Amino acid sequence: MEIPEGVEVKEPVGQAKRPRVCRLLKGLYGLKQSGRIWNKEWDRYLVERCGFTRCLQDYAVYFKGEKKDICWALIWVDDVLWIGPRK
Repeated sequence: MEIPEGVEVKEPVGQAKRPRVCRLLKGLYGLKQSGRIWNKEWDRYLVERCGFTRCLQDYAVYFKGEKKDICWALIWVDDVLWIGPRK
């Protein structure tokens, strides 16, 4: 990402002038890595906060519970499908 107009960047002393770029701290929609960042956030939330387990065969599938009382979360980019019993 190029530095936006109006943003002042101090040049380091004693270094040759090189083109400067910005490092993104958060993913933006439309970038190649945005899907990965979104998936990491979902993973952190479902596993750490909600107690789900990630499926070893498909990393977009999470489950919690056993037998008839199981809840599934299936993630595709920014869509989530929840499957489980009504309570």
